Amino acid sequence: MITIVIPTLSPNKAYATGQVAQESAGIYTRLYIVHDTKGLGFTRTVNRGLRKIQKGHICLLNDDVFPMTDDWLRKMCDAIADTPELGLAGPSGPCR
Repeated sequence: MITIVIPTLSPNKAYATGQVAQESAGIYTRLYIVHDTKGLGFTRTVNRGLRKIQKGHICLLNDDVFPMTDDWLRKMCDAIADTPELGLAGPSGPCR
């Protein structure tokens, strides 16, 4: 199971992003939106969300990012499965 975790200040925005992400992922996912109601910041909000996930793989997705490629998540999962020493996969193209 892949859980898409979206930390956010705006749950409506995160839900819209999550819907597009799930529809284009190419594999079964569940969506978990972590609302930062206390102004804790990105890192603490992410950590709060990650503590809730009990098992499986996690996709951390910003609330303002929309996947541009069909099967995007399946492709990243395949890359990790093909190279077990990897613990992280990111999209191709220019990244920081």
